[in-house]
Amino acid sequence: MMKRILTYIIICCYTISVQAQSRHAIYWSKETKHTWENLRDNFLQNNFYIGMHNDGREALDEQGILQNRTAFYSTVSSRKSTDFKSDFQRIAGAYPTMTETDFHSYAINRTDIQYKESQKKALINYIIHYHNTIGGLSTISCHMPNPWWYEEKEGDAADFRYISSKHPNVVAEILDGKTRLNQVQTVKEKFDEQLDEFIQMLNQLKDYKGKKIPVVIRLFHEASGDWFWWGDGHCSHEEYKQLFRYTVEKITKNCNHVIIGYTPDRNWNSMEKTDKFMNRYPGNEYVDIIGFDNYGIQDKESIQTTIKQLRMLSDFAKQYNKVVALTETGNNSLTVPNWFTQCLEPCVTAQGVNLAYVEIYGSWSSDGGFFFPYKKNSNEAKDFRKFYKNDFIIKGRNTKKVIKSVLEIFK
Repeated sequence: MMKRILTYIIICCYTISVQAQSRHAIYWSKETKHTWENLRDNFLQNNFYIGMHNDGREALDEQGILQNRTAFYSTVSSRKSTDFKSDFQRIAGAYPTMTETDFHSYAINRTDIQYKESQKKALINYIIHYHNTIGGLSTISCHMPNPWWYEEKEGDAADFRYISSKHPNVVAEILDGKTRLNQVQTVKEKFDEQLDEFIQMLNQLKDYKGKKIPVVIRLFHEASGDWFWWGDGHCSHEEYKQLFRYTVEKITKNCNHVIIGYTPDRNWNSMEKTDKFMNRYPGNEYVDIIGFDNYGIQDKESIQTTIKQLRMLSDFAKQYNKVVALTETGNNSLTVPNWFTQCLEPCVTAQGVNLAYVEIYGSWSSDGGFFFPYKKNSNEAKDFRKFYKNDFIIKGRNTKKVIKSVLEIFK
């Protein structure tokens, strides 16, 4: 009798876990399941990965001059190189345990075919190189273009921020599949064309053994704001959910190495269905990681607000078998003194907060375009190194270990 009761309890617990897990999780590769288990362990223990956007692909040098490595990553030989030039490592002394880039805004969205193809190769090689040498988590944000940008291009808005005056709700037009973009394509066909390109790139992400590299994909992020064409005010909540689900289904049907993230902006206050985090949530079946982008952590009030938000997400994730990440954060130009120790650290180490990874945004200009210190002996760099000593942070490898590991792989 006792044996039957224990069996029943185990089956019930397993059923609850499976129901909470995304529907595509059952198709994950062995490597992707392992990545997920690591993320889940990180989350439950609150030992998180940390890195920055585009680290190793572009960065500011000690003089604040932008160094771009597209030429280096234009050849397949870069995948085997031991030369991973990390701005993060130069400042922190160890390599980042996660990185992020964007296949759309840097490549797929471009209209110059030759430039587009070269960027696609470079981005693929970049992720493969990072994985082969550093072995950390790879994540991809998706600044998908508004299909109408290609036809109209009114004003100076970027393709992913473009809002057509004649077709303000492009999400509805993608979903109905009937609205014509031009004589050749419907709006949906243009969207699908670029989504297929994205899927093709994802399937080229293979390690030195030929196995697909697990990646986290953040679809239609910051949708609680109105600055993207998929954002609040440009389509209904239900239309957003439908587009998110459609996109997830199309990607996961063709890729077994993808973990999906849902990440609004910071402008929400509760987990109520009517609030801005949950009112566009596509459902547990379509999401693995929940988080948000937050560039507003700068004083006591915003710190307390962020802690409250992270606690709410942590409770939700524990209940529904998800993990939490602070998916974009930073202080532009590091104008807040000791931002890492005085603002970020209280948020990510607070009691009741559990995180799987934290991403600091990248740098492209010393004049109002950097979120990470670039001068090694600056006060900002010293502050980051002090923050980095925190036991909550999972540290990366040092240079000698990276080079040794790569040489062993390819010898």
